[in-house]
Amino acid sequence: MLWFRSNPLVGQHHKFEHNAWHGGLPFGECNSRHNLNECNNEEQHFTFEDLTHYTSHTVIFLMKIHLSSFNISFNTRMRLQKEFANLKKSPYSEFTTEPIDENDMFHWQAIIPGPVGTPYEGGVFHLAIDFPEAYPFKPPKIRFVTKIFHPFVDHEGEIHIDTLKDYWGPNITFDKLLLMIVAMLSGPIEDDPPANIEAAQLLRTSKELYESKVREWTQLYAMEHQVQYTLGQQEEQGEVSQELETQ
Repeated sequence: MLWFRSNPLVGQHHKFEHNAWHGGLPFGECNSRHNLNECNNEEQHFTFEDLTHYTSHTVIFLMKIHLSSFNISFNTRMRLQKEFANLKKSPYSEFTTEPIDENDMFHWQAIIPGPVGTPYEGGVFHLAIDFPEAYPFKPPKIRFVTKIFHPFVDHEGEIHIDTLKDYWGPNITFDKLLLMIVAMLSGPIEDDPPANIEAAQLLRTSKELYESKVREWTQLYAMEHQVQYTLGQQEEQGEVSQELETQ
């Protein structure tokens, strides 16, 4: 004879005995609100056939979840492969980007030259991109690997703009998103919530001092003749690692 606790909230033990009924409610009626009190007060007796029925439905449910997750992942991979193919056909002068490993379409890298006419000019900025399985319905996570002084980039390099949060939509392709980041370097919108308080305050109080600080960081961290950044495939705490190779 087997004992099975099917409802931890009620705390009743249910008894399964092969090929025998001992009264009580048929399997499944305990989930009915009309019979909840009766379930609580009576010891329930079920056969192994009922347990098998319950188990088979559970297995089917879990298989549906697994297949649904597989389909989402497959669709995302196909979408990213299509976007990568389009980028190779029509490359942009504002940036270069590609998967770190073409066998893994969920982790990319990008390089953005500092826009001409801005304090970032002359710098080369490397980014790491992680796409969720729910892309394009959820935005990618993008961070600057190269240190950069900007109101919308926090000290970990993560980008904080509305497009990557509240205003994200599946119609936004990755190339459009990178163009938005280039535009962000060309001129941040002062009214948006900042991620780097120091940079935001400096921009508000003295644009000249702000641009001087940006140039200083660009010279220190983003000049290719000083430091070469390599994006590896190792991961540390769920993020793509950064290796610095000093020439």
